[in-house]
Amino acid sequence: MDSAQLMDRVDAASFRMITLLLQEGGPLPLGEIQARTGLSRKTFLKYLDEFNELLDQEGLGAQLSLEGEVLRLQAGRSFQLVALLGILLRRSLRFRILEAIWSQQVFSIQSLATRFQISEATLNRQLLGLNQLLEEFGLVIQNGRLRGSELQIRYLAFRLLQEISLPADVLNLQQQAAFVEFQTALQGLTQKDLGLDLALWWSLAQMRQRFQYGESEFLGLYQEHPTFQQLKQCLLPLDMEERELKLLFAFLVGQGLLSSREMERVLAFGGPIQDKVTELLQALKELGVSPHGPGPILDELGRLASQVYFFKGGVATGDGERKLQSYIQLQPQSWLMVDVAGSLALRLVAGEDSRFLAFEWDFIQILNYLGDLKQVSQRVAVDSYRSALVLARMVRTLKQYLQHNRLIEVEAYQEGMDYSLVVTDAAWRTYSYQTTYLLQNDLLGYDLEMIRELLQTDRIL
Repeated sequence: MDSAQLMDRVDAASFRMITLLLQEGGPLPLGEIQARTGLSRKTFLKYLDEFNELLDQEGLGAQLSLEGEVLRLQAGRSFQLVALLGILLRRSLRFRILEAIWSQQVFSIQSLATRFQISEATLNRQLLGLNQLLEEFGLVIQNGRLRGSELQIRYLAFRLLQEISLPADVLNLQQQAAFVEFQTALQGLTQKDLGLDLALWWSLAQMRQRFQYGESEFLGLYQEHPTFQQLKQCLLPLDMEERELKLLFAFLVGQGLLSSREMERVLAFGGPIQDKVTELLQALKELGVSPHGPGPILDELGRLASQVYFFKGGVATGDGERKLQSYIQLQPQSWLMVDVAGSLALRLVAGEDSRFLAFEWDFIQILNYLGDLKQVSQRVAVDSYRSALVLARMVRTLKQYLQHNRLIEVEAYQEGMDYSLVVTDAAWRTYSYQTTYLLQNDLLGYDLEMIRELLQTDRIL
C-alpha cells in the first residue's frame, strides 16, 4: 500500500511532489513535476498557494516557490516529512474511515456515514477503494466488520501509525503507569531502546484486546518456543491472555525488538524462519561474504525472515525509493550493489510487494556492513589489434570505471577463457559463444556508459 493512496488526489500529488524534490535534492522543471504527479498545470497553480498556506499554518518550516518554469522546495532544518504525511493522512476521509473501523469491532453504514457527514453512497465508494488497498494485507471490510487475521489488523494499524507518529505524539503513552510496568516486564527479552514501536503496539492492544477474534494457526508453531515461554513468565503478573501473548511474540520477533541473545534462540529453534535465514546466509556466502557467528547481521536476517513469515503487506511512503536514489547519487558506481541487494530482496517478496524497496535497502546496508563482495561473479575482457600499450591503457581505464563494482574482474583477453563480455576493437576477430561489445575506435566515455548499461540491463551480472 502506498500511503498516498489513502489521501485525496490533490494531497497525494502534493505529497509526491515534495518527496520528488527531496529525492532530487534541488529544483525540478514544472513539466517534470506535472508528468510525475499527474496534475495539470491549471490544477497545480490552483493548489500551490493552498498547499503553501497549509505548510505555513502547521509550522512545518517549508515553502514551495515557482521561479519561472522551475519549482523549488525551501525547507528549513525543522522540516519533517513524517509530520507532513501525518497531517495529510489525518485530514484524509479515507484514512479517517479506516481508523474508525479498526477502532471498533462492528459498525453500521448509517452511523459511519453520519459520523463523517457523508452520504451512504459516498461511504460505500470509500469502502470499495479501501478494500482494494487492504487486499495485500489479507483483510476485507465486509458486513460492518474489518475481517481477517487479528495480527494483520494490528500490523496494518501499527504500520500506518508508525509512519505518521512523532515522539511527542506518544509521549503520554510512554508515561502511563500501565505501559511503564509492561515495558519493565519485557526488559530481559528486548533491546534497550525500543523507540516508539512498543508504545504504539501496546496502545493498539489496549484498544482491541476487548474484541472477539480467532487465533492465527501459524502462531501455534512457536507456542513451545523458549522465548515465548519466557515471555509468558515475564508478563505473568500482568495477567495477559495467551492469545495476546502470541500476537506480542510475533510483533517483537517480526519488528526486530528482541535482544540479540533472544533472536539467536529464535533461529536455533528451527522452523520456517530459520529455514529462510539459512537460505539468505547461503546466498551471502555465494557472494563471498557471510557473518561469523551471532551478531547484528544474523539479528537483521532474523527480523526480515520473521517479518515475511508473520506479516503480509506493507506501507510505502516513498522513503525507500528516496534512500536508494540518494545512495546511487552519492556513489554513482553502486548500481551493482543495488542490483545484488534487489536479488536478495526477491528471496523474501515479489518485486511488486510494497515492502520490496525497504528490503532492498536493508540488504544494501547488510552488504556494506559485511564489506567487499570478494567473489568474482563475472569476468570482462578487453582485446585490441593495436599495441600492448593501447591494450594496457584500455584495461586500466575500464578497471577504474568499474572499480566500485566488486563482482567484476577486468583483464586483457586470453584465448580459451570464458568471459561474460569481451570489449574489442577488432571487428574481424571471432569470440566463440561470448557476448561482445565492438569499439568503433578508441575506448571513449560513451563506450564506458554503454558497457555499464549493457552489463546492467542485459543482466550479464
